[in-house]
Amino acid sequence: MEKNILNYLNFNDTTVFITGAYSQLGSAISEGLGICGAKVIINGKNKVKLHKLQKNLLKKKIQTSIACFDITNYAQVKKFFKGIKKLDVIVHNANNTHHTPLKNFEKKKYLNSFETSILSLTNIINCTVDKLKKSSKKNETSSIINISSMYGMVSPDPSIYSSEKVASSPQYGAAKAALIHHTKYLAVHLAKYNIRVNSISPGPFPNTNISRDKKFLNKLKEKTPLKRVGKAEELVSTVLYLASKSSSFTTGVNIPVDGGWTAW
Repeated sequence: MEKNILNYLNFNDTTVFITGAYSQLGSAISEGLGICGAKVIINGKNKVKLHKLQKNLLKKKIQTSIACFDITNYAQVKKFFKGIKKLDVIVHNANNTHHTPLKNFEKKKYLNSFETSILSLTNIINCTVDKLKKSSKKNETSSIINISSMYGMVSPDPSIYSSEKVASSPQYGAAKAALIHHTKYLAVHLAKYNIRVNSISPGPFPNTNISRDKKFLNKLKEKTPLKRVGKAEELVSTVLYLASKSSSFTTGVNIPVDGGWTAW
């Protein structure tokens, strides 16, 4: 047991593929896993943002490589992973959100949200399952971690999102709810290979732009039982747990990291 505890934060010889890597939470996840010894493959469609993130990671002596392609494009996904020999962990953090109220319905926005949350994950798994099987044989387990949202569990409170500037997106929650269910489905079907699939539902982790809106920020704090918003490192620790061997008997679960938001 002591050995397992000591290995909790040891990700040496671990290769992790991270989608949505240059987002606020994606950057923190990339850094957290990298500091613990993992080689991180950072994915996104914006090459400039990827290079900026890589530069910051390299300053901290984190092994990193760039994977600049569209994960909703199966041909691009297949081409990339054909050249990857080793893969142990996938963190699916990609997101396609257009902050629009319900009345501004656009079919394309719903389809884009579903493609980014579900179709892209299916593309990645189809192209990596053999590599994950190989990893689980060697390490006894491999891990897929999907970043969902508290709004995949509950609806946004309309009184908080009362302006066009901070409108809640119906397609966002629907896609994130689908991701939680897809996580459970995948967990059941991949369990025989010791490939674990779990999801995390972050609560209020406002980005820099939202944090500048003090009125809205205060509404988020008041809605949260702990009366504050989250810090990126508070999500990273949960990712580290699910990526590690210490969670080898944990699969098919959704873990809220939301300050109690979904508890009431």
